[in-house]
Amino acid sequence: MKGYLLSVEQFYTASEAGQLWQEAVGKLDDCRRAKADRLGRGIAAVSAGETVSRQMAQAVGAGLLLQLGVQEKAVERGGMAEGMEAGEMPCFELLTVSEILKRLGEPVPVEYVTGKHGKPGFPDGMGHFNLSHSEEFVCAVFDEEPVGVDIQWMRPLRDMRLAEKYFSPGEKAALAACVDERQRERLFYNIWVRKEAYAKLTGEGIAAAVSQDTLALSDKVCWSRCAVPGEYCAAVCRYRRAGEEGVTECGE
Repeated sequence: MKGYLLSVEQFYTASEAGQLWQEAVGKLDDCRRAKADRLGRGIAAVSAGETVSRQMAQAVGAGLLLQLGVQEKAVERGGMAEGMEAGEMPCFELLTVSEILKRLGEPVPVEYVTGKHGKPGFPDGMGHFNLSHSEEFVCAVFDEEPVGVDIQWMRPLRDMRLAEKYFSPGEKAALAACVDERQRERLFYNIWVRKEAYAKLTGEGIAAAVSQDTLALSDKVCWSRCAVPGEYCAAVCRYRRAGEEGVTECGE
């Protein structure tokens, strides 16, 4: 398994932001370019001087990560990446826009398929991927086994209505036991990204994760909380293999 974390801030802050944007768009496969073009006023307008929206930057960033995963053969069956075993939980490799562009060659055609519940993926034999984004960051995970990933910026919470609706009794009890609001917010987000990662693993949506107690050991899936910079948290979820024990906690 291989994971990447891309900051898209250079699309807004770098002196050469316009040049980076045009180069990034040129690295996308046709499908991802068309997806980005449907957002806002389109990628051509941005290249002509319009301000890039956060949504468009995230879409282009996701396309760059997919190209990186394919070009570096991170999804090649039997060999995810040097030093990584199939199914091993990743520590994200942190990249800037300029760094990922230096590693990418000419864009390669990528075929995408839609799974049973609408989950996007590669054709059989190409492995699996999953994407997530929040504010500054876009992340991607590649493996030869199904995988789900979620990242969230930990904005201050106004209330806990989502927890009341979607959390298990055990998760609610853990929130109630927190000593202060800060600890409660961090625990809320760490639970939430696990639920989202599970939902994206199965493709069934967040409602299917309601009954999952992400703080208890599951005989079905493994979660990993991955280290990310600043006020963000992220989790990866995959199916548990027979005889496997424990859950990998990356960056704990």
